[in-house]
Formats: sequence, structure tokens, C-alpha cells
Amino acid sequence: MSANVVGIDIGNGHLKMALYKKGEARLVSARLPRNLVNDGLITDHQAMSRFIRTVKKEHHINASACALVLPEPFTCFRHISVPAMTEDQLILNLPYEFRDYISGDANSYFYDYAVKETTYSDTGVPEKMELFAAAVSKMTINEYSNILRRAGFKLETALPREMAYVSLLKDYIDRNPLGLNQEFCIINIGNRITCIDIYKGSTHVASKVIEYGCHDIDDAVAKVK
Repeated sequence: MSANVVGIDIGNGHLKMALYKKGEARLVSARLPRNLVNDGLITDHQAMSRFIRTVKKEHHINASACALVLPEPFTCFRHISVPAMTEDQLILNLPYEFRDYISGDANSYFYDYAVKETTYSDTGVPEKMELFAAAVSKMTINEYSNILRRAGFKLETALPREMAYVSLLKDYIDRNPLGLNQEFCIINIGNRITCIDIYKGSTHVASKVIEYGCHDIDDAVAKVK
């Protein structure tokens, strides 16, 4: 099955791929080799490339372009409020909004944003902007780009989890307009952590990461037995 873009999520325990073509979705999940990913960190880049390539071949995935969901430990996602400004001014100011959340040289990061809302004065002049903003190190993007390139993919888009869900909810609301003001709670129970994200329509409201996952459930069950 071919598709224009394949969505890829590399977790601690599983590799997930999502393909969407002609209105049909197809999901692929494969258990990762033990210790290949540790707390979001890929321990062997060459082995990960080989594993992704094998899964791609076994499931007859013919697409080359991919979109990556960035792991929780390597991205910074924030709601920010700034005075109304131009796009060029925003690009210059974004690094300052993350200065307390990132380490090292601010120029070693990529920054991106989406406008949530713009507030206007009584005369119609833009006064304030509410943004969703994200930062990720250039080294992280380069590492994932190389891993995926060796696996036969070209990295086209990389998004934090919160913004990936925004894209999915926008697609859902386009097909189901009644969901525009509906509240959604998305719970992702991973191997080591559980992520909870709350949205109103496709607008992100809040997130919470709980330091428990399937690994802890397995341990609890093993102790009972």
C-alpha cells in the first residue's frame, strides 16, 4: 500500500506507522528490540534504521516521505502570549520565549509556532497574539533525519505530540463539524509514561505526563502472580 506521507512514532517499546490514502487509514505497530530505545533515546542508530527498513518492507510500505512525532524528552511545547507583531518579528523573538526551557546556544534549536488567537483593539488594530510554540534541537532533527534516510524515508515534517494531535483533530472536525466545540481527552499509555492531552475542538488546552506506563503494569501483574 502506498501513501504520500507516512506518520511515524518511535516509542520506548513499539514503532508505530500510520498511512492514510483515499479515505482509508492503515496502522502498523511493531515491537522494538529490547533496549534499542531507553527513555526516548535511541541507543543504536544503525540498528534502528535497519529495524525500520525491515518493518517497511514486511508491510509493503511504498511511500518515501514521512512525518515524525518527536519524543517527549526532546521537545519543548508552550502556550505563549506576545504583543501583536509581524512574522519576521515572531521568528526573532521565539528563542527568547524558550530561554528558561532550553540549554545551550539558542541558535542550535529549530522553532515553530501556530497562532491560536489574535486580540484586537476597539479600532481593529491587532494588540496581542496567543500562540502554540515549539522548540527542538537541530541535532535531534539531524539524527532522526539520518536514521530515517537510511531506512528509506525522507523526513518532511517533525511535530511534538501535542501538535500532531491538533492535525488529527482538525481532520476529524472537517468530517464531523459537530466536534468543533466538543472537548476531547486523548490518553496515550506508553511503555514508560502515560501522556494525557485535553483539547476543545482542535485547540490544545492542557497536557499532563504521568511517570507510569505498561512496563509498570507488567511489573505489578508479575508480582501478584
